[in-house]
Amino acid sequence: MTPSHYVPTNHPVLRTVASPIPVEEIANRTIQDYVKAMLDIGKQEPGMAGLAAPQIGISLPIVIINSKSMQSQRPIPDGTNPDSFDVYINPEILTSSGESELDSEGCFSVPGMVGVVPRAKNVTVRARDQTGKEVLLELSGFSARVFQHEIDHINGILYPDVIFRHNPHAKGLHLLSHAYDPVEYQQKRFHDYREAIGTWRKEHGNIDNFTWKDTIGKITWENEISHSRPVWKK
Repeated sequence: MTPSHYVPTNHPVLRTVASPIPVEEIANRTIQDYVKAMLDIGKQEPGMAGLAAPQIGISLPIVIINSKSMQSQRPIPDGTNPDSFDVYINPEILTSSGESELDSEGCFSVPGMVGVVPRAKNVTVRARDQTGKEVLLELSGFSARVFQHEIDHINGILYPDVIFRHNPHAKGLHLLSHAYDPVEYQQKRFHDYREAIGTWRKEHGNIDNFTWKDTIGKITWENEISHSRPVWKK
């Protein structure tokens, strides 16, 4: 079995707030080597939307985002369009819309699970690119969701925390498979899940109150899976 690139869900680095990288240090070989390592992992993961450095044990504010995500498309692998990634260093959300929408999210740091997560529909993000140049992004829809998810990682927050923050009784964290389940079973469960959530959306116009047959609550998430609670950034 190939070792995972990702630290376990209960690893302390996933609960650490990463300190900004000084602009003059972005070009340093160490930082550039970390960026290369992240890009190499992205190339090995069909359909990856984004990746944050803490997920592979590096407590730095570096994220890579799939170019398909930037087009507000879910990067579902189709075998014809290779994934490519853009690099964002010290990303921060400057503004977000008051409007919130629900959609499903998964994460390589929380394997075998998905959740229905509330996110702002529109965000403005400021960051530095791989050369240190400042970039300003106006994002909406799926691309805005991906950036919020990855920026949460560099602030020590995982997506189930967002689900349970304002609604501890929510049933939005759904178990799809265990690591030891056969691949075919995992694929079928994911297919069934996507089909169920699609049917719910079609019937109700949104995925508010969507539930799955295996749901996980706040206590289970914090005490048994992550073994920790987020330190919310003030």
